[in-house]
Amino acid sequence: EKYKDADVLYNLITSVIALAYGEGHPDVGTFAVGHANNLMVQGKFPEAKVSSQRALNIFNKVFGAEHASTICALLSVARSLQCAGRYEKAFPYFQRALVFIKKIFKPSLRPHLIVSDCLVANGECLNSLGRYTEGLAHFEQAVEIRRAILGSEHALTVSALSSAGESVMFLGDLRKAEQMHNETVNSALEIS
Repeated sequence: EKYKDADVLYNLITSVIALAYGEGHPDVGTFAVGHANNLMVQGKFPEAKVSSQRALNIFNKVFGAEHASTICALLSVARSLQCAGRYEKAFPYFQRALVFIKKIFKPSLRPHLIVSDCLVANGECLNSLGRYTEGLAHFEQAVEIRRAILGSEHALTVSALSSAGESVMFLGDLRKAEQMHNETVNSALEIS
């Protein structure tokens, strides 16, 4: 119920800002992304995609393709499509976001968690498309970054390792998948 109440507020606030400053104002985009996230929590993925796309259009025009707000909107569009099971449509958005994030954060110079998060999102989408080899490559990069920053026993590292193991399993290397599963379980036990 609280999410439905928030929908009303998001619509009202966005309308007021659009009337006061114009549809292309960045604040309209900011509230549109927030509204999209609220819609996704409710399972309203098509509506979330529309709201995310609205923000993406605004941010692209105002800030350009490589701005942080634009990248957030790209990821919001991608996530709304992914949650709706539209993986083929979602993947190009995830891919574009990863390209821009790598350009901004330059992970070869210094690893960054935002890069690893985007790698995991790309890997999940690739696995959903049955492209397990590509998904595995993304998960392995994410594990490497998270180990460097957080250590092997951190929950985020373990989660990426688990996803990598899932890709390996789908590729049919059950021995390696079991080995990765055991590593994941041992790391998880060390966390608790």
